[in-house]
Amino acid sequence: MPSISARLTFAFLVFCCVASALAGAPPQRFVYRGPLPKEFSALYPTPPAGQQLILQIENGGTSIATFVSYGVLNCSTGMSCSTSGSTVNLTSTGSGGTVTSVTGASDQVDVATGTTTPTISLDSITLSSLIPYSTDTGSANAVVLNAPSWFPASATLGSCIRFKAAASASGATTISITPSGGSSYGAIALEKRTTAGAAALGASGDLVTGGFYESCFDGTEWVLQATSSTPYTGGALTSGQMIRGNFANQVQGSSGIISTNGTSLTTYNSETTAGTGITYIRGVTSQKSETGADSSVLTVTPNAVAGTYRIQFVMSVSAASAATLGWSASWTDSNGNAQAPTNLALFQSGTAAPALTFTTSTTGTYFGYADVDVNNASAPIVVKLTFSGTSFTAKVTATVERLI
Repeated sequence: MPSISARLTFAFLVFCCVASALAGAPPQRFVYRGPLPKEFSALYPTPPAGQQLILQIENGGTSIATFVSYGVLNCSTGMSCSTSGSTVNLTSTGSGGTVTSVTGASDQVDVATGTTTPTISLDSITLSSLIPYSTDTGSANAVVLNAPSWFPASATLGSCIRFKAAASASGATTISITPSGGSSYGAIALEKRTTAGAAALGASGDLVTGGFYESCFDGTEWVLQATSSTPYTGGALTSGQMIRGNFANQVQGSSGIISTNGTSLTTYNSETTAGTGITYIRGVTSQKSETGADSSVLTVTPNAVAGTYRIQFVMSVSAASAATLGWSASWTDSNGNAQAPTNLALFQSGTAAPALTFTTSTTGTYFGYADVDVNNASAPIVVKLTFSGTSFTAKVTATVERLI
């Protein structure tokens, strides 16, 4: 049998509980379920293994709250406690009323008296770690949010809130938050993080309609912490700027590396460029299987502007029997004349001299290229494979690259 002190200790833990009930109303009950400390096993049977400590609170036989893994019942003012078996009955000894709140904090359950329907609330430490969500009901450059009743009554350092933006920001923006049942904070600046600290919104993409954001108060302004799931839209580059990637979809300008005049790159690696400023592939056909002549290996339609293009052709023959192979292209030159030569110069790997065609009965690799000027007629550039003879099998790659 446990010692007298152990039994008194257990009685203290059970009888020190908090709750209330109207005088004369059906008493409220606390039902304790779960494993007891080992020193009380002689007085009370041990529940099945794996069961948790469960505290069920009832009002007139109806359950109003259940707590799992709470080990102490704290008796509050205006309450009297008594037990009957595994049930703890609480009755009012003062002028209180029904139970108004059941609060869990630091493994302790507190029951308080009052005059309204029972509610269950979390302790302040738990609430402070939550970040609420709100739908923005404001307009451009003015975010308006509603927060739960437990949110700080005024802007507090470290407070955070998430929201879905109702409109994009086009300049300096404010945010106004109203806790449920409380008063609005008033309009406070909403800013963004930069390498130099918080800065006003206004750049394209800082805050976009339908984007999801998180903002925290730094003691002076609310600062966006998370970027939107909606992609940013970048503005036009100006002379002396470049686009440089940064984390979280941010884009910033920098001078001296790449410059633009709005239509082409004018500086690369601090060196002046000409034409478009960079060459780029306008079209490609990669390793197309061929067994005969092909009048359209690749077709590219240039922009309606005069320019210079480089056509490249590569052919890898895997089998051939008396096959005469070559390549060609057609385009409209800078004078407006249609060009369609029968064949263009072709090189065979391992053979010094080029030729217009090669006749082969074995495997081999061939390549050729041609630089052509075109006018502004936007006439297509077409790459072709020529063949005569018995048979062949090959894979062909062709590209059209814009130089100027």
